[in-house]
Amino acid sequence: MGVVYSVGEMESGLFPGPESHMQASQLLLQRVPEVPEVVTTMVHGSVADGNWNLRSDLDFLVLYDVEPIREPYVVDAVQRRIQDVEVETGVKVEYNLWPVDEPRGAREQRMYDLLYSWHLARSFENSDFLVGLEDPLTIDIANMSPTPERIREIAQNYVTYKHAGFTSRAPVFYDGSTSALSMMQRGLELPKAAGRKVAQVIGAAQGIKVGGNDFDFDVSLLDPTTRAAIDRLISINSTYTEELQELVDKPNRGRTDINAYEVFIDGIYLEIKDNGIIVTSGLSRFIDSYHG
Repeated sequence: MGVVYSVGEMESGLFPGPESHMQASQLLLQRVPEVPEVVTTMVHGSVADGNWNLRSDLDFLVLYDVEPIREPYVVDAVQRRIQDVEVETGVKVEYNLWPVDEPRGAREQRMYDLLYSWHLARSFENSDFLVGLEDPLTIDIANMSPTPERIREIAQNYVTYKHAGFTSRAPVFYDGSTSALSMMQRGLELPKAAGRKVAQVIGAAQGIKVGGNDFDFDVSLLDPTTRAAIDRLISINSTYTEELQELVDKPNRGRTDINAYEVFIDGIYLEIKDNGIIVTSGLSRFIDSYHG
């Protein structure tokens, strides 16, 4: 949804081309099912929906059926195939690996978000991006209706977890740090991702079921400081997309261009971190206090 590329990746050209996401999808759906214990592989999200862009990662679900003693082997075998595809295509893969026979409570924790559950269940209907079987447990959980209290708890846990992710990152950017890039991506995705949780809290308090892609909410309900931080993250995200596309489109990228990109990344890193802290703190207070 909002991939951020390192300076090294830009210098080496390790970013996807126009057809790379479809190529990565096809390779994953060919190679991962070669692991005998894998029963389901599914590409979902923006790539399966046909609306990906340069900064989209590829959402991928794998379900496997295996004896406990062999589970580490299966996970390693799947991960190696995924990593090979990432290197070959430049596409970053956001994947979930789930055992089919795990307890229902464990699967409910994985599918904690109503809209995510709905999305996964709907994605099984897209046979072009599915190899293997639909998962009845996933579909059954997606049809549940959590209580308003549970929805509030889920949203609160989410923003608290994200807050910890921002506060634990270093105050300076190190290009070799995958955690720094991940923090930047999560920060730039935060306005949309958090909006989904807040929309569910508001809907539950008002007796309205939020489903599908219906996750808009009235940001005027938030305090001015939180709103300003959300606006700033949206602005940074837009500017980063423009800067990235300009660099990618440049036919003869040189050291000066890469240096300029590095300066830009250094400049937005701390801003993303700081505004992420403000947004998650503000949303935590809102979720706790909002009752319709």
